[in-house]
Parts: sequence; C-alpha cells; structure tokens
Amino acid sequence: MIKTKLVVVVCFFISSLTVFSQEIQEDVKGKDFIIKDLKSLSFYGGTIFQFTTLDNDFSFFVGGKGGVAFNRKVLLGFEGYTLKSSNTSKDNHSKELSFTYGGVFVGYVFDLGPKVQLVPTVLSAWGRIGEREVEADGDYVFFKVTDDLFVLQPELELEINVIKGFKIGLGVNYRLSTGVDSRNYVNDDISGLGGSIAFKFGKF
Repeated sequence: MIKTKLVVVVCFFISSLTVFSQEIQEDVKGKDFIIKDLKSLSFYGGTIFQFTTLDNDFSFFVGGKGGVAFNRKVLLGFEGYTLKSSNTSKDNHSKELSFTYGGVFVGYVFDLGPKVQLVPTVLSAWGRIGEREVEADGDYVFFKVTDDLFVLQPELELEINVIKGFKIGLGVNYRLSTGVDSRNYVNDDISGLGGSIAFKFGKF
C-alpha cells in the first residue's frame, strides 16, 4: 500500500514538473531578452584621438575605450581622456594646463548598412584640471592648482567596418563640464564642442 502511494506521488510530481517546464518554455518563447545567451555578448576596446578646445584654444586629447555589446546593439563600458597638447595658463605662460577625465558610457548601435553604423553614446565622467609649471629644460614640477569636476559628454559617431575585428569611428561630441571652481577657470572654459577618431578592435 505504501509503495503504491509512493509511486502515485512520484508520478504526480514528475507530471507536474513536466507541465511546469513546458509552460516556462512557452512563456520564454513569447519574450525577448537583452542577453539571450553568452554568445550574444561581445567585447571590444580601442584608442581615441579627440580634437576640441579649452578656453578657446585648440586642444588635443588621447583616450581609450573598452566595453561590452549586448546583442551587438546595447553598449556599456569605460572611457577616459588625457590632455596631450600644450595649453598655457590664463595668467601665466610659464604654466601649462593639465586635464584628465574618465568614467562610464552607454550607447546604442543603429545599423545603416552592412558596413556602416550610427552610434550615439553618453559618457558620465569625473575629472581633474590643474596647472603645472614648466622649467627651462622642459621638465614639469608638481601641480600648483588642481580642481575636481564632473563631465557629461554626449557623442554621435559614424562607425565603419574596415576588416573583421577592426572598425574606425568618426564622432562629434560636446563636453559639458560642471563643478569647475578654480582661480582662473569656470565651467564654460572647460566645456566645448569636439571631434574624434577612434580605432576599435574586438568581436563585433
């Protein structure tokens, strides 16, 4: 008698589990997910050259970007830049401006064709500006003035497939800087329109 009841319970459990599994599969079929499986994830990185202005002077930044693409559409990653051009200080030409910023970006890929994509992104970053003195032999001494700030940088990029695993991006952006409270600079001095060229490598 006990064996019969045990067999009935086991059969009921198995049949219930089968029905429940079928319902889950049917429910999943009717939905779409950002991450369907690990194959939908792709990783990439690259170098960025950015041309812009600081305090109305031409400025050149070198940066990097690395991230992950979900289903080759939704982008998430890290991005950062360092000022490489020689920008003199407002009040003293023996000092040069230093500026570094970096943070997290999000974006989305719109396919314009088999070889071209339009990629809008937004970078939210923390940064620091400073002034450093330049000695006669060209060496730098320690920073004299530093100031922390927040940067919001939207960008619209035209991405071109060159070969498998390599893309070139041509972008236009605007760097909106807030929190600048130094002796010589205000937010508008550190904000500005810019252009960029990016060389990206990875599984796209």
